[in-house]
Amino acid sequence: MNDQDNNKVNFSSYKGKIIFLDFWYIGCLPCADYYKSTISVAQKYFKDSSNVVFISVCVEKDYKKWIASLKTDIYTSKNAVNLFTGSAEMNHPLIAYFNIVSAPTPILIDKNLKIFCRDEVMLGRRKNPNSLISAIQMCLKD
Repeated sequence: MNDQDNNKVNFSSYKGKIIFLDFWYIGCLPCADYYKSTISVAQKYFKDSSNVVFISVCVEKDYKKWIASLKTDIYTSKNAVNLFTGSAEMNHPLIAYFNIVSAPTPILIDKNLKIFCRDEVMLGRRKNPNSLISAIQMCLKD
């Protein structure tokens, strides 16, 4: 996939780092709420850590709409690696690989690129940034 700067992103280049992966779509109120209440707090907490990467995947086909949404800071941060599914939308191979059926969907991936956690409560979906921060810290120690 390509990022917002049109750079090719390969997940294998993040081996050795913890990846927080979030799937969302434009117009998704729970996605916006999850970002504002939880993800943004965790991003600030880990902003100086070179071992944690936040990757945001927008399920959207319209490139211009996606780029415009990035400027709003409603769903994601400019500091995240921002990707979008393009014309494939929910049929994108990454969506199938992670079996994404709704949004937001957070996934925590360990240093060996294996899924560490998909539990939405543990990953702070109940407006609990401390839970997400703790999960990332556990993954860092693993």
